[in-house]
Amino acid sequence: MGHFVIWGFSATEEVNNTVGNVTTVLWLLVAVAVVAVLTKYIRLPYTIALVVAGVGIALTPGVPLVLLTPDLIVTVFLPTLLFEAAYNLSFEHLRQEVRVIGALAVWGVLATVGIVAGLLMWLGGLSWQSALLFGAIVGATDPISVVSTFRRLGVARRLTIIIEGESLFNDGSALVIFNLLLGVIVAGKFNFWGSLTDFVKVAAGGLALGVAVGYLALAVLSHLNDYLTETLVTLIAAYGTFLAAEQLGVSPALAVVAAGLLVGNFGQQQVMSPTSRITVGLSWEFFGFLANSLIFLLVGLQIRTIAFGGYWGVILLAIAVTLISRCIVIGFFSGLTSLINRPKAIAFNWQIMLVWGGLRGSLSLAMALSLPVTLATGANFPDRNQILVMTFGLILFSLLVQGLTIEPLMKVLKLGRDQSGQIHQYETLRGRLLTSRAARHRIDEMHSRGLISAETTQLLHQDYEQRETAINLELRELHLANEFLQDEQLRMARRRLLQVERTALADLRLRGVISDEISQELRAELDAKATLLEQPAEVSSNAVTPNLLAAHIAQEDEIVAEAEEI
Repeated sequence: MGHFVIWGFSATEEVNNTVGNVTTVLWLLVAVAVVAVLTKYIRLPYTIALVVAGVGIALTPGVPLVLLTPDLIVTVFLPTLLFEAAYNLSFEHLRQEVRVIGALAVWGVLATVGIVAGLLMWLGGLSWQSALLFGAIVGATDPISVVSTFRRLGVARRLTIIIEGESLFNDGSALVIFNLLLGVIVAGKFNFWGSLTDFVKVAAGGLALGVAVGYLALAVLSHLNDYLTETLVTLIAAYGTFLAAEQLGVSPALAVVAAGLLVGNFGQQQVMSPTSRITVGLSWEFFGFLANSLIFLLVGLQIRTIAFGGYWGVILLAIAVTLISRCIVIGFFSGLTSLINRPKAIAFNWQIMLVWGGLRGSLSLAMALSLPVTLATGANFPDRNQILVMTFGLILFSLLVQGLTIEPLMKVLKLGRDQSGQIHQYETLRGRLLTSRAARHRIDEMHSRGLISAETTQLLHQDYEQRETAINLELRELHLANEFLQDEQLRMARRRLLQVERTALADLRLRGVISDEISQELRAELDAKATLLEQPAEVSSNAVTPNLLAAHIAQEDEIVAEAEEI
């Protein structure tokens, strides 16, 4: 019997290709697992270790070539990465930093394109087409390893939100600008107002589509009470939004971010049950982990596909102009933020970290790889190989040099958590107290459901209450010994009470107890109080510095609420 043929391949060949692809993916997963285990014992960021492992595997004789295509990055990995990040980003935190994030993610990207292009044309002699395209390619930042280091070392939450929020939204801006520039170059003519209109239409359309899909997903989730189905709905929302945006010609990246923000904030707070919230959150944590792991490993594997010969000078120039543009953009918009709202000023050490932490990653590589080989006229695309080599060289520098020096730089800038006994003691005590409260809450629930008797309930309560009393005594001594800790506890309580006042004020206005005019006046007073709370406290030289504990204390009210629901 003959073999059944599909698209010119026999059934046997198709099966062999499928088995080969599955085997390749399996070995990639094995490599990811090995690196994940090894990074537990060596002081190396996980994502950086994956890139190093990828380079090592690629240079090993006999290893088959694994190509990273733009479709794989953009269509398979990008929706997961964007949705997972947006899903876990608080609307409230984003609102507080919307000015600086918006400035960096839109105007900052435009400025980066112009500065990088100008410097490359002046110093490197590149054509305006190549220079502008490379400027758009490096406009997207990818600080995954930086953010993970921030969280591990306890950097102030505001700095983490700024760098993560900027990365979320500048992905969409950079992609829109890149595609517009590519269309202009391929068409061979430029219309400023037409391009500007297209930019606004594509960006606004993406956000509008994301909001629409987000609300549709929330409506579906509100009628479900099954965590597996709810996880599936969020997965459909992420990829469905992306694919729909591509079909409609609007920004897929911005659409996915908007949908992820809506589902993550309103879905977790108002729609999902505690069990679903935990399960869906853990599922997306795994999706994000898997996508990040594979993509960083694959970036390292691409070193065999890049011909560096003769391009070392232009690679160094690309690195230099990218860092220069980053310094200018961060410096300008940080200064502008300080002029507009001094309490929200970005400190100089934060600016340095924003400059050095603006790594470039997989999205930049995807844009470079997506450049066509030839134009519609049949001519070769100008400087395609040079742009690809510059991009890959910049990515390797940002990941292997900037990424590996983030932690030492944080220590120099005094941004990370002090590893003193006070910090360790505080975190240990708070962890014990919150887990104890969660356990006591569950004891009452077990008793109400008839699972344990009243006597057992009383004995368990006594045990946990004694434990909490001892913990609270230790915390009180720690508070008395540290003035800054006392101040931050007070700030946390006032933030939570201000939110209660805002909710009560909105309720009074809706019920007609107060007029809209009075409501606006009182809301302005509450906003002014909230602004005062954000001003840094004065700390004595012997006290623990603000960055050491603020990131933990500012989240305590959220942690307590979560613990009570588990």
